[in-house]
Amino acid sequence: MHASSPALTATLRALRGESDLRVIAPALRKYQFARVLALAPGVHPIVSALGALGSWLPDLLTPDECASPALAAAVASLIGTDAGNYILGSWAKVAPAGWGASHAADVIDAVQCNRCDPWAAAALIGPCDTSAALLQTAKDIADAVRRWGLTTPDNPTAWMDELTPVEQDRLLAALRESPADAARCLPWLPRPLAASIADLLSDVQERWNALDAYAGASPVAHTRHAEALSTLIQRAEWVVLAALTRLAVASGMDAAWKAVIRLLSANPQDALNIVTAASWKNLHPAVQSTILSAADHNEVCATIAFARSACSHPYPAIKKVRKNAHVSLPAPTCLADYRRI
Repeated sequence: MHASSPALTATLRALRGESDLRVIAPALRKYQFARVLALAPGVHPIVSALGALGSWLPDLLTPDECASPALAAAVASLIGTDAGNYILGSWAKVAPAGWGASHAADVIDAVQCNRCDPWAAAALIGPCDTSAALLQTAKDIADAVRRWGLTTPDNPTAWMDELTPVEQDRLLAALRESPADAARCLPWLPRPLAASIADLLSDVQERWNALDAYAGASPVAHTRHAEALSTLIQRAEWVVLAALTRLAVASGMDAAWKAVIRLLSANPQDALNIVTAASWKNLHPAVQSTILSAADHNEVCATIAFARSACSHPYPAIKKVRKNAHVSLPAPTCLADYRRI
């Protein structure tokens, strides 16, 4: 008989209601087992929340859970441990602003022991020269700046005011020299710098990252960075359609919606990227009508039209353009994926 692994044993204990972190910690070090704890019923709420963090699913946590003192204490107890190494990166994305300031010494020690990523430590501590000193690569700087900026939506560049001019210049210079990394934190950079970097983004993935960043930014950032956004929207191509759609929903910008329609009209097949990026009810009416009007000659749009009850059955529409051909449609369970109400 094979011996059970510590992670499996810890998972089974947690499924039976165990909440002692010393007992369940091995499960948090394996994202597959942590995911079980995050999704299985009957697991202690704090253990379930830690499972979501350990399995890189921080978005499963509600705002109330993220603000829970009990969860904050549980995460703090794991700083510097192997389990904490998996948890702190996820926690940095949803933790209350400045949560790590009171644990700065422990978090910095964890970085030095390779049990916490530098960007996560800086994000958790909050913007200051001490946390900025942990950031040596453009990638870490971009990830920390992104999180700092998200915590002050009404003033996206407030993080700069917390740094001395020397540290501020150092971080901005590193991002200026690495546009690919800077793309991920563009909305939270000074307007002139963001505009110049947006103009330098030549790779499709870089532009996708920039559009995705703006989709998660505040209306203030959208207004301040009109020039950078204009550049990104004008250069949008079908590969970035999902990120462009999320930006259009978040910002309501006419230019973004027009770009979505332009790309959709050129290739109706990409309607799938649109309806999986945003709820149907949040799409601009012109985008909805463009998708529905293409149902007669495109099977993806026909399937969406059927899911929206805009036609009685998808098959007749598709057969108009695929006579005598075998038609392969998503299974009925997949149609629900298009009903994003």
